[in-house]
Amino acid sequence: MESHPDYWVGQKTADFIDRHDAETPLFFWASFSGPHYSHDAPIEYRDTVDVTQLGERSYMEGEFDDPTRIHHTSYHGPTGIDACYRIHGGACKDFTEEYWKELKIQYYANTKMLDDMVGKILESVKRKFGDNTLILFTTDHGELLGDHGLWGKNNCAYEPVWKIPMYVKYPGAPLAAVEDCKVSTLDLMPTCLAAVGIPVPEGLDGRDFRVSEKDGGYKYIFAEAEGYAAVTDGIYKYVHVQQGEKDLRELYDLDTDPGEFRNFINDDSHQVIANRLRDAMIAHFMRNALP
Repeated sequence: MESHPDYWVGQKTADFIDRHDAETPLFFWASFSGPHYSHDAPIEYRDTVDVTQLGERSYMEGEFDDPTRIHHTSYHGPTGIDACYRIHGGACKDFTEEYWKELKIQYYANTKMLDDMVGKILESVKRKFGDNTLILFTTDHGELLGDHGLWGKNNCAYEPVWKIPMYVKYPGAPLAAVEDCKVSTLDLMPTCLAAVGIPVPEGLDGRDFRVSEKDGGYKYIFAEAEGYAAVTDGIYKYVHVQQGEKDLRELYDLDTDPGEFRNFINDDSHQVIANRLRDAMIAHFMRNALP
């Protein structure tokens, strides 16, 4: 187990903090590779997973029958989401329930390992600095794990991929406060600067989390990657993907379709919403990518 990369990162981080001079300010960023495919949790952690609590997959038969859906080929093949094109010709529809179950077990086993290693790091932080620390915990994306009949995250704006954990512990602040305002990973740097009294540079993307807490968060959250852009206001999501010569667009409505199975992009009742989100995304990129 000691040779596992996530164990190595956790142990090395804790050791570094233990050796650090408590009187010298410290910024430290520990980055774990898991939980990530190939989902290789040590056997000791696999045995800790309660298989009765895995939950059911969220999917709908026929969801990707329409060839204009973004993940039509991810589900049916021959190309696939992330690296699943290497398996079964890239057709996620060919994965069995036993496969999805084992994938979840390995994923949660790796998550349990990370939980233990983060705990080890926090113990070192408390021994060295007491409560005089700003602690941020988050991740870059979630994972489908069989939801929508898919695995991975590429070109996805689904909740299991987008709705990631974000925990913030301010020095001396009480625990267990919950906020539901929309924030962004772009806020990490401004939050760190504000915590130590350094002015946030003008024009910097993002803002201190406490600013969002006071004014209710962002109106829109954006995401982008190669050939992919998406925006949400918390209820509706607009997604635009380019696949070769294909120009694919989808609109989700979490209010009437929380499972995000339907594409409302051509629904007459949703055209005003689609136009509003598309205009917000264009304006965002014009200001930030094409000033």
